[in-house]
Amino acid sequence: MVCPGESAAELRAHLDRLEADRSMARLGFTLYDLAHGNSIARTGRRPQSGADHA
Repeated sequence: MVCPGESAAELRAHLDRLEADRSMARLGFTLYDLAHGNSIARTGRRPQSGADHA
């Protein structure tokens, strides 16, 4: 379903931008973890904190 006033091409372009933004956000988190020695970049899982056990 296409919203009124927007073509399928415009919606696809918007979705492509959102997907690119998400990829960049993930890259940012990965780089942060690498820079701070967190294990997510090596294992794919975030280390658990005390709050995770509450």
